[in-house]
Amino acid sequence: MDTLSPATPALGYLDFIRATHEHAILPQEDTFDGYNLFYRGQAVKVEEAEDDKATDRIQPGQMSLHHGLTIHGLGPNALTIAASPPSCDTCVPCGSHGSQKVSCWRGDVSTENDVYRGAPTTRCTGLKHDPPSLGPARQQE
Repeated sequence: MDTLSPATPALGYLDFIRATHEHAILPQEDTFDGYNLFYRGQAVKVEEAEDDKATDRIQPGQMSLHHGLTIHGLGPNALTIAASPPSCDTCVPCGSHGSQKVSCWRGDVSTENDVYRGAPTTRCTGLKHDPPSLGPARQQE
C-alpha cells in the first residue's frame, strides 16, 4: 500500500492488528458501507484489544509492506474530503472461452494458451458501479 496523503488523526491513521498474520484467513463480510472504499464494503469481523493495535503514521510517498494476512485498515476520516477510486471493467476476448473480465490492464491476448499478458495501466473504460453514499461526514458540498 502506498500513500498520496499523510496519515493524520483527521484523515485516519493506518492501523494493524498484531499477530493476525499467524492465523488462518478470516471470512470477509460485504457490508456495502458508504464509508468503506471497497466496492462491496468488505470487512473482517474481529474483536481486538486496544493493546493488540499498532498504528503507522505513514507520509506521502511512503509505503507499507506487510504480510497479506495482517488485518489492517484506516481509521475514520473526519474531513469532508473523500477518496473514491473508480472500479475499472475491461472485457478482453480470450480464445474459445468467450470473454474474460480484466481490470485496468493492457497488453497482448494469447488465444493459443487463453492467457492475457499485459502490464498495469491507469486507463479505465468506465465505472462499474455508482459510487456509494459518502455518508454525512464525508458528503461533498
